[in-house]
Amino acid sequence: IGASAGEIIHGYVLAKSARLKFTDLSSTIHIYPTLAQMVKRTSDQYYLELISSAWIKRIAKFFISLMR
Repeated sequence: IGASAGEIIHGYVLAKSARLKFTDLSSTIHIYPTLAQMVKRTSDQYYLELISSAWIKRIAKFFISLMR
């Protein structure tokens, strides 16, 4: 797998075994800089891409139009 795989994989193993969500991983505080920080950054990137997706923008525009 890799020399530092244990430092990265523990966050995902914990999330899977505890049935955590990506938001839980994203809000986790890691000592910086480490490879484990990549778990948080990956979760952050996932949500950044999700909220910037086209369908989220359409939904937001729809709800804003309802408020007018």
